[in-house]
Amino acid sequence: MQLAEDIGRAARHYQTLFTLHSLPLQLLVHLSLSALFLVRVVSFELQTLSLLLLSVIFLSYPILEQRAHLMLNSEKGFFSVRRTLAANTVSNFFFALPLVVLSFFPTQYSLLTYAVALGAGSSLALRILVYGAFSKNPPAIRGIFALAPVIIYAPLILVGSLQPSPSWHLAPPLFLAGGGVALLKVVDSAPKGVVELGGLELFRTYMYSWVLGQHGPLERILEDFSEEYGAEVQTAIVEGGGHRFALVAPYIHYGPFGGVGSSVFPADIRRTFRENGVVKALALHTPTSHSLNIPSRHESLSLIHRIRERLEEPRDFNRVITPLVEIRLGKARAAGFSFDETAFVCLSYEEMEDVPTTVAYELRSKAKQMGFRDAMVVDAHNSLSGETKWFEAHEIEQVSQAGIECLRKVRQSKAGSFRVALCSSRPPNLGPAEGLGYAGVNVFLWEVFKRSFALIIVDANNFSPRLRRRILDDLKSRFNITAEVLTTDTHEVTARKLVPRGYVILGESEDASSVIQCVDFCARSALSNLEEARVAYDTFQLDSRIVGENGLQTLTTAVEIAFTTARRFAMGFFGLASLLSAFTILL
Repeated sequence: MQLAEDIGRAARHYQTLFTLHSLPLQLLVHLSLSALFLVRVVSFELQTLSLLLLSVIFLSYPILEQRAHLMLNSEKGFFSVRRTLAANTVSNFFFALPLVVLSFFPTQYSLLTYAVALGAGSSLALRILVYGAFSKNPPAIRGIFALAPVIIYAPLILVGSLQPSPSWHLAPPLFLAGGGVALLKVVDSAPKGVVELGGLELFRTYMYSWVLGQHGPLERILEDFSEEYGAEVQTAIVEGGGHRFALVAPYIHYGPFGGVGSSVFPADIRRTFRENGVVKALALHTPTSHSLNIPSRHESLSLIHRIRERLEEPRDFNRVITPLVEIRLGKARAAGFSFDETAFVCLSYEEMEDVPTTVAYELRSKAKQMGFRDAMVVDAHNSLSGETKWFEAHEIEQVSQAGIECLRKVRQSKAGSFRVALCSSRPPNLGPAEGLGYAGVNVFLWEVFKRSFALIIVDANNFSPRLRRRILDDLKSRFNITAEVLTTDTHEVTARKLVPRGYVILGESEDASSVIQCVDFCARSALSNLEEARVAYDTFQLDSRIVGENGLQTLTTAVEIAFTTARRFAMGFFGLASLLSAFTILL
């Protein structure tokens, strides 16, 4: 758990510095820092020509560097204007800080050259880290990009000030630059006792996948660690009004992030099955963990096509269904119904993460003991608002007991003939960056015994509990519909936006009203288009590949070793450098 939090924190630092801030904001920060630096440097009474050249180069260097990337055709996608500007702003901050601080003291001239050396060393160390970690260029080219601004700024200041430069002032830049190189070596070699890959290759493939959507190299790494897996797929197939669609619940996980692996499974299954504007299949989230991630999107799409082939086979249908029943046990909630001698149970908790797979197996076993043919157990995954909350043993037990009580109540419920409708839509102002995936908002509504019930299936990773309650209350008060809200747990929406927790909660912002309006529209449309229907259950197993517990553990261990080693080295080395610098200045 601590490792996940550390990695998430490091990723957010990266986002802050290099990825998600807008170009105007990055430009504003760069200009503000440049203005502060140049105003304070004036106090050193530099020669006019040196000050003029320093001003022009300091302000324009990020653009010049980005042009150099374009000319060399080197990572021009990664080192965009925005990210090049960000990298230079941060490195310039470290270069300028000692000089700006020193400019406020009367002894400024005696320490000018040392402040320049210290700033140059700090800036150089950071640039070595940035270009060593992110760039794919040959070492010589990386070195030129790292060194160029420092070897331009420092001589302009020192020559312009006409101050003597003792030879010992070369120590800080050499010492700090050496530390940057050493840190890169440490990060690259640290995980090689666990995996054959270097730490920098793992890091670089992850970042290029995240930032540029270049998923191939990362997916090849995941495939190397993957293992064979028989993926069970449960389906509820509904026919009504000339249409046929399916609720598909495969025992795989929709991750890890963005477009990698099976992250886009809910969107892909909708795209693959959709015909003439009619939704033919919706993905549901089963109780699974990230060890069941499919390693590549190619493998994920292959699984979807084989599911479609299986669903096109003829089958026997049943014409009765039960009402939706609800059970609350402490903070746990279970909602369910039955069809075709199969129970359907949705599990949720006040604050939750993934429900363990063992709970699904337990409930399916209990369902068969009660006389059901099987049970489709769905992880509602719609209850995150604060920091990630992992289940404790007593909470898992509470969820399990709520599910068992729900099965008993469903078993006692009377089934009757029914009418159904499925309506799908998406708010125009919400997309992956706001937490809503391509599959959008879907309302599966059925009417039995002249009462209306619905499953609200939202293509999201995390959902606001407050919004969930508002939707349920709204449907009950406006349409007299008893409903449950489910999310697909898609990871298509992850790593898109800079937020304090590292993940977006759909409906936590003012965009919540858009989701409610979309649900209301779908509910109203579904109520107006109810058709007599029949339903069938099927379960089957398809061969696939998953990252697996061993692969996940291996990769996690490799990242942990690289991350922990880098953190300890950086804190020790650069902490010592800071102490020595402060001690020198005091002397």
